[in-house]
Amino acid sequence: MLIQRVEIENFLKHRTNGAECPIEIDFRSSALWLIYGPNGAGKSAIFDAITFALFGKHRGSGSQDGKLHWLINDYAKEAKVNLEIELASQRYLIQRKITSRGKE
Repeated sequence: MLIQRVEIENFLKHRTNGAECPIEIDFRSSALWLIYGPNGAGKSAIFDAITFALFGKHRGSGSQDGKLHWLINDYAKEAKVNLEIELASQRYLIQRKITSRGKE
């Protein structure tokens, strides 16, 4: 399996407003990638988004009783992750969405 592209909206540190495009990381343009930035910038959130898209779980699933609402950015009501992968020469798009009713 090869990860091709990931789009993130309002997932953990990655906040997007309604008028803005989702954060997109396209892995197809290079064979080698480096993700860097200061502490708290959202580097681990990228990997959390990929894990969530693939398995519907996150790092804290065991300790947070499996609740997903904490993955939504504090300033949003929903989060979305789109993950495009290639497996056996076939492309697949995995889409996940988390909503939190009553979140303001």
